[in-house]
Amino acid sequence: FLLFTMAGRALSRFVPWRRSHPRHVIRCRHFAASSGDDALESAVRDILHALEQDTSREGLQKTPQRAAKAWRYLTSGHSQQLEDVVGTALFSECFPGIVTVKDITFHSLCEHHMLPFFGKVHIAYIPREHVLGLSKFARIVELYARRLSMQERLTSEVAEAIQTTLNPRGLAVVVEASHMCMAMRGVRNVTSTSVTSRITGEMLSSDHKDVFLNSVFSSGSGSHTSLRSPQKKKTTLRVAKEDMKFSAAHYTIFSATEREGLHGHDHFVSLELTGEVADNGLLGGVCYSTAKSVARDLCKEWDEKVLLPGQSPFMKLRNEGNSVVAEFSGQVHTFPQADVLVLPIPNTSLECLAGLFAARYAHALELTAMFQGCVDVSVTVSGSPGQFATSRRSAGVLFSSAPALSGTAVITGASKGIGKATAAKMLSAGWDVWNLSRTICTLEGVRNVEVDLSEESEVAAAAEQVASAAHGPLCLVHNAAMHPSDSFGDAPALAAALSVNVVAPSLLSSVLLKSAVPGSSVIFIGSTLSEKAVSGCMSYVVSKHAQVGLMRAAVQDLFGRGIHTAVICPGFADTEMLRSHLGGDAGIADAGVLKMVSFGRLVQASEVADIVEMVARSPAVNGAVIHCNLGQRES
Repeated sequence: FLLFTMAGRALSRFVPWRRSHPRHVIRCRHFAASSGDDALESAVRDILHALEQDTSREGLQKTPQRAAKAWRYLTSGHSQQLEDVVGTALFSECFPGIVTVKDITFHSLCEHHMLPFFGKVHIAYIPREHVLGLSKFARIVELYARRLSMQERLTSEVAEAIQTTLNPRGLAVVVEASHMCMAMRGVRNVTSTSVTSRITGEMLSSDHKDVFLNSVFSSGSGSHTSLRSPQKKKTTLRVAKEDMKFSAAHYTIFSATEREGLHGHDHFVSLELTGEVADNGLLGGVCYSTAKSVARDLCKEWDEKVLLPGQSPFMKLRNEGNSVVAEFSGQVHTFPQADVLVLPIPNTSLECLAGLFAARYAHALELTAMFQGCVDVSVTVSGSPGQFATSRRSAGVLFSSAPALSGTAVITGASKGIGKATAAKMLSAGWDVWNLSRTICTLEGVRNVEVDLSEESEVAAAAEQVASAAHGPLCLVHNAAMHPSDSFGDAPALAAALSVNVVAPSLLSSVLLKSAVPGSSVIFIGSTLSEKAVSGCMSYVVSKHAQVGLMRAAVQDLFGRGIHTAVICPGFADTEMLRSHLGGDAGIADAGVLKMVSFGRLVQASEVADIVEMVARSPAVNGAVIHCNLGQRES
């Protein structure tokens, strides 16, 4: 153990730890090669001396240099970043099946004994909008394997890197490895193999998971039945009713210059639900009439509408007064806004319509009160006679793991404090995260739109930019706020605070919620002062009370759309805003803040972020004012 202890100390001089950054983002200190190699060579020489070896004999004369070079190579992953490995190998492709890459070999060093562990990695994912060049999966595995690591961490890091890069609908990573720390020392067991797995999203569906595991373990590696889903009897319910239809006009776009003319169809919808019969004797716990009514409600939303693609690279949409203007290859069409529904899809082809309907139906089914278990949903949408498209989704896996509830999270002021903590939380939960702020968010994976929230024109433009790229459920977090020190009667300060704290959230919501799907949410970051008042911050108090009013009005105006909203009210939170307002640690102490809190400490931004993520997936809190202040003394 002296050998590996001294080697570990030597490596610690040039291999930086990563705990302050997301695991797929590595910020490394760079040392001159000669300095690092000299330190390693010296350490190896010390180890050999400690083992009473003669470093002057022929076989050991160059061992320090060779060992230093080898360790540099074996830990080279510490000096690389994910984006360096992925490069430009991300491609737009709507592939409806499972992509599997198996038997990726790797070698790594266990950080406990610095002995090798090695084996194979198997990866499968269900694409959402992009696919990754196949060789990049091996590169990603290599990136994290060439570090001091553990098999469990390696599994998580590979999964998180792929989730961050692709945002797939489902992901599975399985690692099989043999460990020399078990084979060469200790129990000296040379036959054991360790298997770790990370499975998220739609890959949790028993059918998808078993297809993957059967393809990986069908021969040569054993059955690994512990990973497989138990075989249970499934039932299929078919629903096809004449009133399950929507009549809508649309374009099908073929290229940048070619499309169909605007035309309309009666689109008939039929369903197949496959799953286990619940304890109440119903498939997925949902009664037949509920399964039909969910489909009818979605049809009603699309009925008698002009359906336009909000994510088309060829058709540009904009609002002008009460009209929607669609531009395509120099042609301009104008529609009354009330007649248009902009959908978060790249084309209004039959395939895309079926896919979006299936996704919304599966998600809406989950939100019904009786739903339980897992149900595979197959939706068929017909167009012209003889034309139809079928798309499949799984209901019941969306909430089973955090990354599965993927959608678009839009956060104002995500560059610091609660906003940044929320961005980090939502990224880890698999959301596509946007920051709307004058200052960029430095978290890898966050999309930044620099905007002055006090300027309505900039806010509107930013909202349109995000809306054109949004997908899945929307989580709109109104976090940014002005906190001036003012008193009653300070009209200019009040106007400025209201523009950022109230007007900007209203404007953002009005644009982004037009095409929001059921399961979306609007979350206001309020304050204890949303329901109380203190002196010296009149504008902040007024604006935070107004946000509660906005939320309660939203509950009524969004009634029946499956969109929920709430206000989260942190108390004394450990943020730059509080410290600036009270004058740092000394000001916090002078104000006796901690004596007013039951737990004697400040609320951490990460604690608020956890509540935001919980609210985003919890429609039961619709209309709630949620205080997270650790309990404050009433005065």
